Amino acid sequence: LLAELTGGSAADALREDFIVVAPHITGGQYHDHPEVIDGLLDRVLEHTSSDASRVHLTGACLGGHGSWGLVRTLRGRFASVAPLGADPEDLDGELDSLEGVSVWIGHNGRDTSYPLEHVDELAGEIEVALRAEFLRGDVGDLSVCDVDGEEWIFTSDPRGEHDAWSAVYASDAFYGWLHGQVHCR
Repeated sequence: LLAELTGGSAADALREDFIVVAPHITGGQYHDHPEVIDGLLDRVLEHTSSDASRVHLTGACLGGHGSWGLVRTLRGRFASVAPLGADPEDLDGELDSLEGVSVWIGHNGRDTSYPLEHVDELAGEIEVALRAEFLRGDVGDLSVCDVDGEEWIFTSDPRGEHDAWSAVYASDAFYGWLHGQVHCR
């Protein structure tokens, strides 16, 4: 599926440079049992040549919702978080949980599941609380060079509906950005 979405280039980078851990829940929320996710990540790090300072968190729709909750409950674990098409309510206003974590928000203008206004409001609150400034734009207009050195990205297609993830996950800029994010413990 990823190869179909990305046309191969980002998928090739993903296969070569990333290990993907994709837990799935059948009920509740991803952050209901953070110790399970934490233990899973510990096991992956223990049994692979992965770099613990480059653990990234992303999810689409409900998974993005869970990303906000997990970055809050597993503080200090992630180099970056990229919730896509997601309601940020599980961050519970704890913006300090984003301290030292790079953020890529993807949310579209015509999303009727979670209105853009709520996510845009949160981005503004993050900018004030953490003295951050989001690079804003359409993911299709961003290159790897555009996002190089950026910690805060907010991509949105004003015509796009709920699916904000396909364009982000197909973007070489996204994978280039992930490569640049390191969590210093």
